[in-house]
Amino acid sequence: MTRLIIPTRNRPVSAAQVLRYLAEFYPGSAVIVADGSQPEYHAAYDAAIVAAGGRLALEYRRYDPRLPLADRLIDVLEALADEYVVVGADDDFPLLDELLSAEPFLADHPDYVLAIGAVLSLAFEPDGSLRARLMHARSIISDSPVARLLDYARWPFPTSFALVRRTQLIARCRRLDLNAAPFFGDFTMGFHDLLAGKILALPQLGYIRTVNAAHSKLRSDASAPPMAGDTETEAIARHYALLLASEARLPADEADALAARLVAARIATKADPPHNRPFFAFDPLFREPVIRLQYRSFRQLLREGSPERRRHLSHLRFVVEGMREVEAQAIDNAGEPKVYESLSAMQ
Repeated sequence: MTRLIIPTRNRPVSAAQVLRYLAEFYPGSAVIVADGSQPEYHAAYDAAIVAAGGRLALEYRRYDPRLPLADRLIDVLEALADEYVVVGADDDFPLLDELLSAEPFLADHPDYVLAIGAVLSLAFEPDGSLRARLMHARSIISDSPVARLLDYARWPFPTSFALVRRTQLIARCRRLDLNAAPFFGDFTMGFHDLLAGKILALPQLGYIRTVNAAHSKLRSDASAPPMAGDTETEAIARHYALLLASEARLPADEADALAARLVAARIATKADPPHNRPFFAFDPLFREPVIRLQYRSFRQLLREGSPERRRHLSHLRFVVEGMREVEAQAIDNAGEPKVYESLSAMQ
């Protein structure tokens, strides 16, 4: 049975919304909540678990708040027999039917480590309006890990909103600090995933991501890029080079050169995203069939009366009302910094 794991910390209102959503739209789903919250939040989590537990195959695990997130997740993952797992944040909402439709493909293709759909990102603007944007996902299918990484670097995307092999998730957790590093985090997670195998992109939405002003955040991956030659950039480049040498079997000089190229590509695509360039609609990257289908789905989602809007309107209404409730109650992450500089400071 494919499971959804939800790590959570000091966000009982948001976590309760995700559990209610799953109980409403995917009753009977197997869900594990890995809670590292402070004691003052325990009663609120207990109430959320009781409210949703009758409609889900729900397991709640409470951890010492001092235990790092990676250790919590590894504890859960190593105890499972499931081959495929979805790990979702406590403020993001999976479209499970779409994600789980890829399980037979992964079972038949052991060289693929994950399957991922497009992600709909929702956030409230200061004036109260709702902003929606699409986060694309591409299939990366070369047999060569070097070719996969170079392909990924042309137009990268977060690989976290996915159906993933359990063994790959454990490997991710062992490198969680790097995978959460500001600016390079999403890219480094993609680097680790693509060293391990291929990625299947699905033509439909796979997740609804929310950004809520009430929540504390890790310093954003959209932060200003580090300066060339600074210690953070050099450390990332060294990490890439070491893995390229050890796992992709590149000679040291080639590994160093490719690592530098990947770091430069990451900085370049953040400073000047490919999709913001003139005539990108005619670029072969954008004209990949799966990308065209994802964007068509997104446009239909915003069009009154379209099949895609009818399909997901109830999901969207539920998610947006949940976002409003999180802001109105002002309980989640109460008294915490709005921005944490590192994962170790946040967990």
